[in-house]
Amino acid sequence: MTKIYFIRHGKTFGNSEWIVNGHTNDKLSDIGIEQCNDLKIKLQGKVFDAIFSSDLDRAIDTAKIITWSISEWSIEKSHLLRERFTGKYEWLSQDLLRSDFQNSWLNFDDYLLTCDWCESSSDMIKRYITWYNNAITWMWFEDILIVSHGAFIRTIIGRYLWISQEQYRSLFGEVKNCWINCIETERLWKWKLLQFNW
Repeated sequence: MTKIYFIRHGKTFGNSEWIVNGHTNDKLSDIGIEQCNDLKIKLQGKVFDAIFSSDLDRAIDTAKIITWSISEWSIEKSHLLRERFTGKYEWLSQDLLRSDFQNSWLNFDDYLLTCDWCESSSDMIKRYITWYNNAITWMWFEDILIVSHGAFIRTIIGRYLWISQEQYRSLFGEVKNCWINCIETERLWKWKLLQFNW
C-alpha cells in the first residue's frame, strides 16, 4: 500500500488579495513561508520515498521548505500537477469578478467548472492520470508527497471519493494552504482517505 500526501502550497501574494492564480507563477507571501515552516515542524522526522511538485514556484518553494530540501533537484517537478487553467480570468481579482457573478465567489468557482476557456475537471483528472502512470505505476513507493494547488487537489480527491467539486466543498470546505490530505492507495483508484485538512 502507498500513502499519498497531497499538500496545497503556502499562501501567496495573490491568495492574500483574492486573485485567481491559475497557471500564473506567483510567489509565497510572508504568511505562506510561515505556514510552510509550521508544516515543516509538523512533518519533522517524516521521510518520503518521493517528493513531487507542480512546476510553479509557489509549489516548488513549499516543497523545499517543508522537506528541508537543500536543493530543488530532489523534487520531481511536473506541469501536470499544476492548478486549473482559468483562461482570461488568470490573475484577476475576486472584487473585479464579483459583479458578474451575483457577488458570490462560490458562483464564480462553479462557473469555472463549465466555462469554455477554463480547464474542465475531467481534463485535470486526465492530467493526473497521465502523471500518475508516468511517475508512480512503474515504481514502488510507500510514502509519496505531492505539493500542488487547491482546485487540483480538490478535483483529484473528489475523484477518489467519486463526488463532484460541489459535493466536496459542502462536505469538507476548501483545501487549506499547507494542510495535509492523505490517501492510502493500492492502485490508481483503489484508495482510502486517511486525513483531510490536518
